Amino acid sequence: MITQILHENWRLQMPGLAEAVPAQVPGSVYADLLAAGKMEDPYYRDNEDGALPLMEKDFLYAVCFVPEEGILNCPTQVLRFEGVDTVADIRLNGERWHSPLQALWLPSERSWICSASSSWALPPR
Repeated sequence: MITQILHENWRLQMPGLAEAVPAQVPGSVYADLLAAGKMEDPYYRDNEDGALPLMEKDFLYAVCFVPEEGILNCPTQVLRFEGVDTVADIRLNGERWHSPLQALWLPSERSWICSASSSWALPPR
């Protein structure tokens, strides 16, 4: 079994923000925005009131990677997400994530995108 951990070089894109900011995965939107200086500390005084509207927006986490040597020759590839705790649309090479992934893997740089939607942005069931 070959394992490739995709925890480095992630970027967070926030609506209304001209450029993406570095992101930690696993991590959180609040932590990444705080580290980038794009929001005030929500735990200080009444800053939480200003931070709450941020969570009504959608965010995009993205990373580009090259599959490790040998992964493409494995009969099965498994992509496991640990800590995705919201509604998310997962895409690999621009295509919505589905199984099996073999058809989507190519031996060159790939773009992996996780778009997290706020529950407020979802249509009612």
